[in-house]
Amino acid sequence: MRAWQHAAARRRAVVPVLLVSMLTTVVGLLALPGASTAADPGEWTVTSLEVDALVESDGIARVTWDIRLDLGSDGGVGPVITLPERRTLAADPHHEAVLSYAELSASSRTGAPTDIAAESRDGRLTLRVGRPDSPVTGEHQYTISWTVSGLTDPGTARGDELAWDALIDGALSSRIDSASIRMTGPAAILSATCQRDGHGDCPGLAIHESEVEITEKRLGAEEGLTVSVVWPTGTLEATAEPRLVSRRDLVSLVQPSMLTIGGSVGLSLLLAGGLAAWILRRRSAAARAIGTVPGLRTADDGQEVTAKPPSGVAPGVVSALLGVGGDSGAMATILDLADRGGLTVEARGPVAQQDRCGWRLSRLGGATGQRAQDYEAALLEALFEDGEEVVLPRDQERWRRALTVTRIDLEAAAIHRGLLTVPPSRQRLSWALVGTGLIVLSAAAVAGLIAAGMSILWALPPLALGAVAVSAGFLLPVRSADGERLRHQAIAYRRYLESLGDQDPEPRGRWRLEEHLVWAAAMGCADRLLDAYRRSGGEAQSQGLPAWLVGESASVEALEALVGLAGPRSSWADRLRPRHRPA
Repeated sequence: MRAWQHAAARRRAVVPVLLVSMLTTVVGLLALPGASTAADPGEWTVTSLEVDALVESDGIARVTWDIRLDLGSDGGVGPVITLPERRTLAADPHHEAVLSYAELSASSRTGAPTDIAAESRDGRLTLRVGRPDSPVTGEHQYTISWTVSGLTDPGTARGDELAWDALIDGALSSRIDSASIRMTGPAAILSATCQRDGHGDCPGLAIHESEVEITEKRLGAEEGLTVSVVWPTGTLEATAEPRLVSRRDLVSLVQPSMLTIGGSVGLSLLLAGGLAAWILRRRSAAARAIGTVPGLRTADDGQEVTAKPPSGVAPGVVSALLGVGGDSGAMATILDLADRGGLTVEARGPVAQQDRCGWRLSRLGGATGQRAQDYEAALLEALFEDGEEVVLPRDQERWRRALTVTRIDLEAAAIHRGLLTVPPSRQRLSWALVGTGLIVLSAAAVAGLIAAGMSILWALPPLALGAVAVSAGFLLPVRSADGERLRHQAIAYRRYLESLGDQDPEPRGRWRLEEHLVWAAAMGCADRLLDAYRRSGGEAQSQGLPAWLVGESASVEALEALVGLAGPRSSWADRLRPRHRPA
């Protein structure tokens, strides 16, 4: 069994153990005292709720809740009260008033535990009354009180106002049979309103001088009551002014206005558009530098083609010039060395069965010495460092390492020839780092803008500039004028190779496979060339195959599988799998 199979077996063996552990944990939790018998608060009933609030001139309200809670026969710990910590402002959509709570206390006339724990999360304060290890059943009375500031808005156009969510939705997570709310202010009330969620005005609202009384029946667990009161201007002290913070909803974060939208979008267009325009100018200048390339003809579809490969440059260097993916340039270099007598490739085992398919590369000594380029010598040295043979897949690590080194060396050779001005991989990496840095800066700017209460749209310019910068690594030309002309010629030749498969089958011998195979491998179209060769009848002539391909399994399928070893596939097994096509 292979290493990856052992790892997979271990992972499969762990799954049942994890499932058993999770099941044991769940059963253990259910077996804890009170865990299986405690009812959900939604199943409890608040038989009566009396809320009494006394508002002082300094804006601080002293609130007392008198609750009679029926926990049923299953029972539970005690009431859970949810209170808001933010209040929206009708006159200021970009800010919220902060509600601050203090002097929390709880008691029970029926003897229920009244330990109180407060937890603040997501703009709400949750009060939990009771003792987790001492659940109670049946109906119990609780008196819970606190002080709260931030409810008042002195000096508005209507007077000194109070906006109070006496009950927010889900305040008790239980239905309320009867609710009575009384609020007493520091002066006679000019007006008061009450809104019940989903039902409009509260019918049980009454005003008595400085008091407001509200009586409601049968409130659902998710229903709330909001009370608004207006006193004469000057009733509240200046200290009753609430503390404001920026809102955290999307609209307030964006703060849409002509300034924020126009300024952020305009600056984004200026920066990102300027970089994009510079990229287009560079690309346009590179296209003009091509000029007229001799030896090309115009095909029927209007594209320029040529039946001759570029002269004076190796196939692997052309692959680096074109930016063909995978290790096509390295594979083309290996095939070129084999063509020149430097090595042979033996196909071993049935090609159609990937588990039994393999290759043996044998070094012959040709194409070495003064004839071998530096990158070719480095490739041969990396492949045959331990002997004169490489066996795949046994030596696959050495194979992959050699291909990777050759890919880098081919870019260096293209630069040395004056065809590339910068390694394409380095350019993509450099611009990717710049773009990523700008995008990270944009994310940091969002946090800073939120903290400063400004629109997050101002983070758009570095984000747009970063996106264009990442694209620049792929769009900016990396070739010199000579490189652009050579690339144009190579593309025209690749069009010719790809068109061979579109032509009607011709008599054998119209073109020879070994004349074009190395170049097709360099340009990433060897599969189409081999398919055209098969359909032209060339596969029936064993003498038509390259002389360096030896062994009983030498065939067109073997060549397809061989050049596929350098393709962009993700795994070694996939690279060994031949790609079959219909004849």
